[in-house]
Amino acid sequence: MSLSALYGATLLSGLGTGVLLVMANWLLLKLYESSTIIGILTAASYFACFLALPVLSGWLDRYHRRQLLQRIYVVTGGIQLVLAGFALAGGTELILLAVSVILSVLVRMLDQMARLAIAQQLVPKARYREVSRHLEILRQGITLVSGVIVAMLIDKIALHHLLILDAATYLCGGMLLCLVQCQHQGGAATKSQSKLTELREGLSFLKQNHYFFSLMVVTLVPYVLVLSQNAIHPAHVEEVLQLDGDAYALIGVVFGVGAVAAPVLLTWIHRLGLLREKVIFAGFVGYLSASCIILLWPGFYATCIAMLLFSASHSVVRIERLAFMMEYAPVSLVGRISGVFEFIGLISVVLVTSMIGVIADQFSVNSAWAAMLVIILVGAVLFSLSCYRAQRSLITSAAGEDTEC
Repeated sequence: MSLSALYGATLLSGLGTGVLLVMANWLLLKLYESSTIIGILTAASYFACFLALPVLSGWLDRYHRRQLLQRIYVVTGGIQLVLAGFALAGGTELILLAVSVILSVLVRMLDQMARLAIAQQLVPKARYREVSRHLEILRQGITLVSGVIVAMLIDKIALHHLLILDAATYLCGGMLLCLVQCQHQGGAATKSQSKLTELREGLSFLKQNHYFFSLMVVTLVPYVLVLSQNAIHPAHVEEVLQLDGDAYALIGVVFGVGAVAAPVLLTWIHRLGLLREKVIFAGFVGYLSASCIILLWPGFYATCIAMLLFSASHSVVRIERLAFMMEYAPVSLVGRISGVFEFIGLISVVLVTSMIGVIADQFSVNSAWAAMLVIILVGAVLFSLSCYRAQRSLITSAAGEDTEC
């Protein structure tokens, strides 16, 4: 994948996330009442998907992973656009929302399996890179389209219903694919033993990385804090809810900037020799710290600090994938960290949305448009700067090779 395409995909990801964040407060008050249940369901469903990865990846390999994923991406992207048109035309919102969420979750789960297969050593590096090269931009585009659909339907259904459907789809989808795989095996003893071996290998991979289990536990902490906030500091909720639309414009801007700045940040970390597991893990620590700041220290300035933390953390979490695609990190390092930190990427939208849910009940549409405009402008500047630096780097390296000759 060329650097220009990589930066373009990163920009799309930032815009999609910005749409979700800036629009999120329309659904927030209902989430505040049931966030612990949502956190448990989401964490449990993600955990089930990780356990099923060896079986699911083997199933996908038998049916030509690249062709299957490409078809799913193209068809899903088209259906998402049709759903968006129906939503604008005033269609049945609940049905549209359910189908949209199911499709989005299916694509994310399949994409996760494709990218994590290298960590389970189920597919060679060349095959993984071939899949990534063809699907990364489509994946980011669907992220953006899904964010727009949720934004359009945001006042039609409670957020906790949406997230419960999201989590349930993950869990049921993983179980269904496992059942399909078992039926496909035909009950043969040797094949069953082979599948059990693969599952045990997947479990041993998770156990070897001590970050994973601590992550599973710590992920639930913000949800518990949200649920207990009303009883511990009831005055905080009323104070934070007085923030105006400008705060949400700032939220969208800093988060979008954090996404589009990830390639630049990756270059700096690579040059300083800091591309290590603990550096990437700091991304999740940033998420958790920002969540606690929003909950325990309400107010506009605290919100700004928390959003800056979210922005930086989002950049750091994206670095793992970018590092592998740009061959900055060895396969062994990516294999150790990708399984855990892709979990961070999947849960970040739910986590961030639930945390912002404590601080909003008013929203300025003008501020949202302003935030999107600023994100696009800043992203375009960073995109141009990154492409320019990449081009200069290529020219310099080519000149060096000519000199050696």
